[in-house]
Amino acid sequence: MPGKAERRMGGNTLNFTKFIDEVLFGAIANSSVGADTFFFLAGFHFIYNRWRLFKRTNILSYILKFISVMYIRIIAMQILVGSFLFLMPTFGSGPLWEEFVEGPIDNCKETWWMNLLFIQNFLGPYDICLYRLGSWNDNANLLITAVIVYMMHRWPTYGILTTLFTLILAMIGIAVVTGVAGYPATLTIYFYDYRTSIYFWKHLYTQFYAHIGPQCIGMLLAYFIAEYPVRKVDKRIVVPLWIICLVTLSSIIFGLHSYRDGQEMHRGLAIFYAAVHRQAWAIALAWMIYACCAGQGGMINSLFTWKGFIPMERLCYLAYMLHIPLMYYQGGVQRERMFMGHYNQIMCFLSYATLSFVLASVCYLFFQVPYEVLEGLIFNKHNGNIWGANPVAVSQTTLESNDEEKASNEDETKSNKSKVLYSRNEETGRF
Repeated sequence: MPGKAERRMGGNTLNFTKFIDEVLFGAIANSSVGADTFFFLAGFHFIYNRWRLFKRTNILSYILKFISVMYIRIIAMQILVGSFLFLMPTFGSGPLWEEFVEGPIDNCKETWWMNLLFIQNFLGPYDICLYRLGSWNDNANLLITAVIVYMMHRWPTYGILTTLFTLILAMIGIAVVTGVAGYPATLTIYFYDYRTSIYFWKHLYTQFYAHIGPQCIGMLLAYFIAEYPVRKVDKRIVVPLWIICLVTLSSIIFGLHSYRDGQEMHRGLAIFYAAVHRQAWAIALAWMIYACCAGQGGMINSLFTWKGFIPMERLCYLAYMLHIPLMYYQGGVQRERMFMGHYNQIMCFLSYATLSFVLASVCYLFFQVPYEVLEGLIFNKHNGNIWGANPVAVSQTTLESNDEEKASNEDETKSNKSKVLYSRNEETGRF
């Protein structure tokens, strides 16, 4: 959501209205659903990568350990980014320096403690420290995830029902808040109103119930993929499902183009869209992942399994956090208005992205790697992992010994019966 200073940077702002008239601009105007991709993948990876490790008696201590580690990691990254922010005044100045740099620094001086407690999302977008992280760090999401994981481990049926109930309850909450407060259908430039967008950001977009739905969908998908064999879908419906998936994603991104001229969406439609579109986005992503796991992803699977994404995966969250001080610094030192043209904006994006990943690489080598070594010493690291085993693929020997122990224990209780053979479904291929 653009601030006052960011709107003052633009030169030739009439070009911006030309951008809005273009259909493809919807990928930027309605890009807020990109955050839900993160929440969907967070829920998916948390279950899928560690499901074998969840099948143990000390699941509660494992979950508590996970929450502690994640909390410390996120706080450490925020401290790192905040340090860059506080060092900025020694490296530059400019006509908008006070608005772009001094303002965010003052916010961090006053509200830094809220970031430590993960409650900064209850502040307005211009009062928060590193406000673009407002919807990403939330205690409620982490705690709900921990409860659902524990229930899936102890009582799988109740765990699944609880996940579905949480998903439905979140949709109802979004619909109620949108209807009562009169908020727009989603956070998009088409519906941007400076008077209401602040409250929309504070009371809806950055709240846990706005994004817990996609996270629940990711957790359900991961549970069924990890627990049951992945079966190929009937070839007669694979293509229709892919068409539905792509049409759904395209409709969410580009479907609001007709409202670009300021036309107000009917309240009933706005409430329905607000409650459903993020969940629909996550369901479409779920089909893409399932199809890739089943070997029916085609070119999409080839793209997702490109090895070049491996180093980017390790750097992407750090790059996302570091791009914030970079944008603040650029806005503060800029001494001329920015021309609103396609070429100029593309070059601006590429510059931010490149510098963010370069800076993320440096920080990864000099800060994150030493921290991971220290973390391993604190949490008694084993076999290259603080969880005591590889979260993606547990040793086959360990799994076989667990099966043999299980068979031995049950055989003792089945006297005068024939020996029972236990087998385990072969692990599905990793996409």
